[in-house]
Amino acid sequence: MRQHYPLNLLGAEDAGAMPWTDGVPSTGVEGSYFGHALFTDTEAEVLAAIDGGGFLRNGADLTQLLQTISRGLWVGAFGGSATALTATLPNSLVLPSLVVGMRVRGIAASNYTGSGGTLAITGVGAAGATVSYPIVGADGVTALASGAWLAGQFLSFDIDASGNARFGGAASAGGIASAQSAGSGFNTKTFTSTTRALLNQSGANALATAIQGLSFTKKSATSLVRVNGSFIFRSASAPGNGFGPTYYLVSLGSAVAQQATSNAYPLVVALTPVNLTFGTQASPLPKGALSLMLQFGRNDGSAWSGSFLPSSADESGYPPSTLFQITVDEVEPQ
Repeated sequence: MRQHYPLNLLGAEDAGAMPWTDGVPSTGVEGSYFGHALFTDTEAEVLAAIDGGGFLRNGADLTQLLQTISRGLWVGAFGGSATALTATLPNSLVLPSLVVGMRVRGIAASNYTGSGGTLAITGVGAAGATVSYPIVGADGVTALASGAWLAGQFLSFDIDASGNARFGGAASAGGIASAQSAGSGFNTKTFTSTTRALLNQSGANALATAIQGLSFTKKSATSLVRVNGSFIFRSASAPGNGFGPTYYLVSLGSAVAQQATSNAYPLVVALTPVNLTFGTQASPLPKGALSLMLQFGRNDGSAWSGSFLPSSADESGYPPSTLFQITVDEVEPQ
């Protein structure tokens, strides 16, 4: 859009007719005459912006320009493959080019696997014309790593001076109130307990439950879940044939992680860090309520016993402890 000027006596816009003046009907003083382009160009600019935002023009909604400014150039769901994205500018919009700093946003249809890739956008240069932009990291140089985004996440790409589409990040579309940075933890819940338990079982891989029924509500459909913390467990019985180690299982919903500890006797697991991740980028745990459980077992065939949060009477020579603290949080994949 350009600046418009008042019309001269020949009906042409004339910079020399500036400044604009108002008429005074009561005295017969005429004001500046304006051409239709002052209005039609402004209307065309606003409508083009609304089209680029992916909205349908609506005369009853006078906030569409504001919505577009907030949303940016929106292409909806990206097509193509994980490393060869395609998109078409919305509402048959045609742009002469994508200039430096322009941002294109949409939704990933599949997980990003591999390295590099392209973003091909139709509607740039001419109707039906397609321009392809190499996808690079936010610094304009680094190639993306596998897992940079997941299906269903909002993606943004910034066009740079070299004609690259710099990946600006991925945000969850799974119901989180605010977008989370990749790799950052959120929705954290910490569990503590002083409830001790004497555990015993017989037979290979027989399990005894120490903690169960701890509830954690997962808010995102795409996030991974981490479990971190410490606890104390003491094995008071000698290992049987094979001297199999004691292990613990942490269950979160239907997912289970197993960690072996030691085959020493008596076994003392003190301040053991639990650092487990549940779900994968390709198959995250479903959002909603999940139940956490902690179990112990041995992989030899003998009967065994042990003390969870032991008292001083449980095993001579070791101080009592009631340490149990587990923290569960969600993390957006990097």
